[in-house]
Amino acid sequence: MDTDIRRKLGRRIERFLKKTRLKYFTDSDGDYHIVLGIQEIAAHAHMIIMREGPMGEILSVIIRFDGALPKLSKQEALEKLNEWNISRRWPRMYLREDTYWGDFQLDAETDLPQKMLEQNLQHLILSSIQFLLYLTGKESHLLETVRKKLLSLLRLN
Repeated sequence: MDTDIRRKLGRRIERFLKKTRLKYFTDSDGDYHIVLGIQEIAAHAHMIIMREGPMGEILSVIIRFDGALPKLSKQEALEKLNEWNISRRWPRMYLREDTYWGDFQLDAETDLPQKMLEQNLQHLILSSIQFLLYLTGKESHLLETVRKKLLSLLRLN
């Protein structure tokens, strides 16, 4: 039995990424990078999937949103983020140095079944695109169309 939590979690992340048709790369730290975007908007989400903690037991995902996002005052941006965070539990979204970010952590020390890992990562990917639609005011009329495309890309339909 493999007791190396970091390695085991890494294999499960890779298994998920290989099952999808997402393009990704792994950096020198072993973190997985995915750039998510859709044709309907000129913005994207850069997602980094990491293993943190002393044993690599924490699945940690950070998301940076870039591109053609609406120019909002800091107050407007914070109100928009607050509205998002009140209506959705995760990923948590926030503003840092005029850049939108999201994050999520999950303790995998006592084991994280493949199915649960995949469901969490799928939700984070879908939610990241939904956040882009939300910020650009296109969520209400594009969400279902985009959701179907993403589910197909993730091979989940």
